[in-house]
Amino acid sequence: MTQSDPQRSVLRPRGWSEPDSGLRFAEPGPDVGAAAAAPDHIVEVRGIDVVYGTATALRDIDCGFRERTVTAIMGPSGCGKTTLVKSINRTLELIPGARLTAGRILFHGADLYAAEQDPMIVRKRIGIIHQRPTPFPMSIVDNVLFGAVFHGLADRATRVDYAAYYLELVGLLDDDPRTRWDANA
Repeated sequence: MTQSDPQRSVLRPRGWSEPDSGLRFAEPGPDVGAAAAAPDHIVEVRGIDVVYGTATALRDIDCGFRERTVTAIMGPSGCGKTTLVKSINRTLELIPGARLTAGRILFHGADLYAAEQDPMIVRKRIGIIHQRPTPFPMSIVDNVLFGAVFHGLADRATRVDYAAYYLELVGLLDDDPRTRWDANA
């Protein structure tokens, strides 16, 4: 479908023009100006900028996502699709040097980056499933245990046994994994 198709409009970052290698947000609905104010959007992204250290990854992004719909985020490799999703579910801040520097992301109208928002609660409500396995920048054992610790299923005393059990279950436990568990994944 094209942008002129009345059944579908394309949501774009402000200032977007053809040709562009940046993000394209495609979903049925209004243009970007109305998207930021649409009451039927469960998630609203308003003018966000994201940086990794001093490098800008996203600049002035606006889009909205409706409840109970499928939305495609399309673009070439390295254009910021994953950065956008990580910004929405707040796993972006787990990457050293990565941060949201401008704009707001709203979930049911609440600012996800407001001081009173607990990032752990946000991550529980807004999940992310990567196309390929993506370890967090932490140790192997911390990656294996991330979900269990996050949901309170493994405490400090049982975490090594818990991790060993599941690594063995999937055939990834070697003779003495504990000697390398503190290494980054």
